[in-house]
Amino acid sequence: IARQKLTKMQIDKSITIFVSYSNKSSLFTDLKALKSIPTKLRNQISIINGRSIRKNKIVLLMKDGNIIIGNTDTIAQKIKYYPKIKSTLNNKSVIDLEIGAFSYPLTDNEKNNLGF
Repeated sequence: IARQKLTKMQIDKSITIFVSYSNKSSLFTDLKALKSIPTKLRNQISIINGRSIRKNKIVLLMKDGNIIIGNTDTIAQKIKYYPKIKSTLNNKSVIDLEIGAFSYPLTDNEKNNLGF
């Protein structure tokens, strides 16, 4: 897909940015998943990273700095738990919604591994 370097000033922070997609298929899958997320929660997503090995995995960087990992088929239903989970967090965290729902503190290493 298109490759272009942007400065931070060129990025519109009000929209979701898609990064690290190597094929159109995974991009379209993630676009479909994003569209299915309720607008209030969708507006809180800053970046979606397409660097995942599994085609149905979606990784979201939220505007508050937390990262959500989910499945493209179930993210729209499970992301509704995010506000409640977020209210219990003391630090930036990874919220894993792939199977069940749990969270753990976000480290620099984990952030790097997830492509952020």
